[in-house]
Amino acid sequence: MEEQLGSGIPQFQIRHTTWEGYSALVTIWLRRPGFYVVPAIFFSLAVAWVVSGNGWPWPVLPGVVILVSMPYFLALTTVKQQRAVGGISYGFSPEGFSSRSNQVAISYLWTAVRGVRETRKFILIEMNGGSTHAIPLRQITGEQAEQLRGLLRTHVPKNVKLAKR
Repeated sequence: MEEQLGSGIPQFQIRHTTWEGYSALVTIWLRRPGFYVVPAIFFSLAVAWVVSGNGWPWPVLPGVVILVSMPYFLALTTVKQQRAVGGISYGFSPEGFSSRSNQVAISYLWTAVRGVRETRKFILIEMNGGSTHAIPLRQITGEQAEQLRGLLRTHVPKNVKLAKR
């Protein structure tokens, strides 16, 4: 796909920091409906514990700690992997986009994209297989972000929620 990339098509390299990786994972997880099942179970157990007269729900506390710390450790692993592969380069074209590191190169057609969301910090490209590409807005220029938004609006047929900048 690289030979099809023109001068008006955004191309850039991304290197997530640990905090960006954590923030991206939490942002992605909060947008998935199943994410709320586990906290609901912990909350229900805590309420049941308190209502039964056992006092403060200390047995639930380890589950809450795991739930809060798990995204951080997953992000830390992701960042270590990215450092090992030298970051991720993205290239976009009218046919799709590619993700490339020094160990792997993957090309995606636009038909493989389930939806696109923009938060204050990221453009999230959600794939049909359940994975998500998080592109930190602070690591690309304003011009690249506008070009990317235009390309995504043009080629992703549904579920596009981007800023109107």
